[in-house]
Amino acid sequence: MVPSDSDAPDIDLTTGSNAPQEPERTLERAIGTQIRDLRQRFHLSVGHLANAASISSGMLSKIENGQISASLSTLQALAQALNVPITNLFAAFEEKRDCSFVKAGRASPSNGAAARSAMSINCWAMRWAARW
Repeated sequence: MVPSDSDAPDIDLTTGSNAPQEPERTLERAIGTQIRDLRQRFHLSVGHLANAASISSGMLSKIENGQISASLSTLQALAQALNVPITNLFAAFEEKRDCSFVKAGRASPSNGAAARSAMSINCWAMRWAARW
């Protein structure tokens, strides 16, 4: 008689390794999505863009799917092939900062006192946090 799965004891199949888990590739996904969007906007096939950037179609596919972290030279080659600044590839991931540095007494009158106060506090907090 063959035991069923329900008869099998619960066994923890994880290893005792303390190796780090695979990191989430948020940046890679954002860059890959941006490259795919630009490629499709310019009506380029995967093969055409890969050839223009001197990389394989498979590598471009992995980059677009966020499966690998492309080197800066590869990103530069892709940006050149797409005829866009390399910074455009990071646009979707760019952190937005709601902070403006304004010299004392030079705040815009349209901001109002409350806005200037909030701006000063936010900027101070960002400068303080950057120290740590």
